[in-house]
Amino acid sequence: MSYFGGNLRSVLQQTSDIEYYVDCDNGSDLNDGTLAKPFKNVQHAVDQLPKFLNSSYDVNISLLDSTHYSESLNISNFIGGSIDIYSENADATLVVFTTTATAGVGINSCGTVVTLEDITFHNNQSNSACINISNSNNVALKYIEFSMEAGKTTTKGVNTFGMCNVLCYGCADRATYDKVDYGIYLSHGSLVQIDDFFGTDRYYIQSPATISLGGWSGTIYH
Repeated sequence: MSYFGGNLRSVLQQTSDIEYYVDCDNGSDLNDGTLAKPFKNVQHAVDQLPKFLNSSYDVNISLLDSTHYSESLNISNFIGGSIDIYSENADATLVVFTTTATAGVGINSCGTVVTLEDITFHNNQSNSACINISNSNNVALKYIEFSMEAGKTTTKGVNTFGMCNVLCYGCADRATYDKVDYGIYLSHGSLVQIDDFFGTDRYYIQSPATISLGGWSGTIYH
C-alpha cells in the first residue's frame, strides 16, 4: 500500500514517548530497540519514527557505549516535536560515529527540533563536513566533537545551507585526528548561534548567512 513518501510511516503521528537504544557491537536491527534488545544501526532507529512528531511527547535515541559506529545517517522531512540522539553516558569520547557517506551526517528539511549530544563525529573525505544541515528550523549540537582523517583538505565540522537555525554549545575540534579546516561553514540564509566552540578558530560565512558568537572569537572568511 502506498502513501505520501511511499509508506505508512509518512502519515502516522506520534501518540506516546518513543525511546530506542542502539549498540553497534551487540545490537541487531531485527531487535525491538529496547535496552535489553538494542538496534545495531542509528539509521534504523530513525527510520522507525513517524514523520509527524508531537511536542507533547519525547523521542530519545540512546547510543550505547561502543568503540565505533560506522554508517550513513540521514534525518529528513520530520515535522513537529523533537528528536534527541545522544551518548548513553554523556561522554563523546566513548561514542565515535564515522559517516560512510561523502556528505557526512545529513539533517535535511526538518521542522522538528533535532538535538545531537555527546558524540564524536568523524569524516574521512576531502571537501566534506562531519555534519551537513540544510533547510532545517531548529538543530542543537551539544558537546559534539569533530575530527577528520589525516591529510584531507577543505574540511568542515558543520556545513549549513539554506534556511537553517543552528545552536552549537560546548562543541570542540578533536585533536585525535586532523583538525577540520572550518568549524562552521555557513551559506544561503543560515543562522548559527555559537556558545563555546573549542579547538578551532576559523569559520566561513557566505552572505546572507548570519552567525552569532558567544564564547568563541574566530577568524571570518568570506
